[in-house]
Amino acid sequence: MDPNLAPCIAIVGPANAGKTTLLHLLDEKLQQRLRAALVIKGNPDGTGRYQFYAPDSRLELKEHVKGKWGASTIPHICESIDCGRRNLEIALLDFGGRHNPDNDLMLNHCSHYIVVSRLADAEGGAGWDAVSARNGLLRMAWMRSIGPADAGPTITPSSVGLEGTFRYDAQPGDSVNDAVVERLVAEIVALRRDPDLIPY
Repeated sequence: MDPNLAPCIAIVGPANAGKTTLLHLLDEKLQQRLRAALVIKGNPDGTGRYQFYAPDSRLELKEHVKGKWGASTIPHICESIDCGRRNLEIALLDFGGRHNPDNDLMLNHCSHYIVVSRLADAEGGAGWDAVSARNGLLRMAWMRSIGPADAGPTITPSSVGLEGTFRYDAQPGDSVNDAVVERLVAEIVALRRDPDLIPY
């Protein structure tokens, strides 16, 4: 990997797997640890934070907040990734849940990935794992979302990155996922670009 570029970690997986919840948890912790971290939305719905901070209003707000894909969407996202990698310590890219060939164009600008799937949906996660690996990305982790009735959350190392579970129903301020998120953040921070190489 080019030391003059920050890593970009794609958060990939099927729709409604918990990607947005996990990304917000990572984002909050990264902002406390790094001075220059960027989260890029792979689907143009603003910051998407309404899904985390106002989950009961998700359907009501979605049509008012969610953007639409256009001819310039993918080039704009690729440009955002490249700009973040040239100028910051780390970048994260939140991918939408449906894979299509255009996603390869964005994945080609990333360096690593984290698969997020539901505990009972290994197949959906496997598809995204294969797509990310085919595009030359390195797997950091495979995280499975669980509910309050499941045991966990947990996180352990494996031969192909971290594997773990997290509670998809965590609300802002909940500490249930803290240990898992801290472990993931430690791995992300270890990858960061040398802050002395940041051009500003």
